[in-house]
Amino acid sequence: MSRGTTHRRGWTLRRWTQVAGHHLHSVETPVAAESGRATVVLLHGAVVTHRYFLPLVQALATRDPTLPVAALELPGIGASSRGREPRDIAGQAELVAAWLRETDRAPAMLVGSSMGAQTAVEVAVREPTLVESLVLIGPTVDASARTLFGQFGKLLVDGTVESPAQLVITSTDLFRSNPRAMARYLRASLEHRIEERLAAVAAPVLLIRGEFDPLVPRRWLRRLHRVTPNSETMELPGAAHCAHERRPDEVAQAIDRMRSHRRSTG
Repeated sequence: MSRGTTHRRGWTLRRWTQVAGHHLHSVETPVAAESGRATVVLLHGAVVTHRYFLPLVQALATRDPTLPVAALELPGIGASSRGREPRDIAGQAELVAAWLRETDRAPAMLVGSSMGAQTAVEVAVREPTLVESLVLIGPTVDASARTLFGQFGKLLVDGTVESPAQLVITSTDLFRSNPRAMARYLRASLEHRIEERLAAVAAPVLLIRGEFDPLVPRRWLRRLHRVTPNSETMELPGAAHCAHERRPDEVAQAIDRMRSHRRSTG
């Protein structure tokens, strides 16, 4: 097994791992460097890097310093290598599954935000033995607005209700990634039908939305809940699409509850 190179940065480690010809970057808690331990793996949206997960990583590490946590970046995003980015969500899932195997992180809890929720679902459907449970934050794409124009309008609204910190992260992340990769991931997100794939997920699923999330209205979350066999829902007051950035402690608590429940029933 090859773990690639590491670099310590404060309370996290930066790791680069060779997977399927890609040099994938992840930001991890120090204990995540230990092999053979189930990990909480954070999967980002289409136009953001690992940075908007850092409040959640810190909240999880504060609750349980022994918990392995890793925020993974797809090709073309952040510090991961550029070129040959997956053209669809299925391709992203294959790459995440390969990374889980290469780093010996499975079975993992996958925590996906926005497009990352779609990636997480696809991994769970295609490689169920690699997934312990799913936490889907702002799971896109709402079928009533599955166009680039529709999503752009909702993103503009979301910009008026996100925290100032998140707006800074999003705007500066645009310069940290490959524009071609972001465009490709946006297109892949629009083409994927998460509502059709969730019915095939055997793992427990927690569906989360922020109270003011325009991209994931309450009716859409209820629809996803109805088609997902083993699911619960959660709404975070005062939060928007990036609910984990505004309410990291509440999300960390929900993740901890899911882990505890899995231990008691497993």
